[in-house]
Amino acid sequence: MSQATTAWRLSDANACAEVLLDLPGALSCYLFGSIARDGDGHDIDLIVTVDEQSWKHFCELVLEEHAGWIDTTPSDWYNEPASLRLELAHEVLRYPYQLNALRRPIDIFLFPEDWLSRLDELQAALPHHDPLFMTKIAADALKYDPTTEMFIPRVYSC
Repeated sequence: MSQATTAWRLSDANACAEVLLDLPGALSCYLFGSIARDGDGHDIDLIVTVDEQSWKHFCELVLEEHAGWIDTTPSDWYNEPASLRLELAHEVLRYPYQLNALRRPIDIFLFPEDWLSRLDELQAALPHHDPLFMTKIAADALKYDPTTEMFIPRVYSC
């Protein structure tokens, strides 16, 4: 990690999960990406699980935001600024921007509660140029445990 980039740590992700799980509609929270793998990173990659209707609404918003080109350049929406996904998550969860107060770079994905058993469906709904993208996310995933206030070891193995 370059010295010019702030390293965010697991403790920062724990603080974000606490805020997210206080939101109406948030069922659980998972951490993936560099912090889950290595313990630090340049942003905090989080999955918030939601009910089926909220998941479908999130997908509709993604497709609406990127209508006309998601089928031809499927990875582009992943390369959009994380702030766009944060806005789409806000649209679904209707939180009053509590996360802004944390002053951490957060990238949020909304997935259905049973997402680990639906990786192919998620890959189709939110296409990515890497056909194993969802499988790789699942391999990194750590689930937040509100009792211990920590992310727990991997929940999925490839």
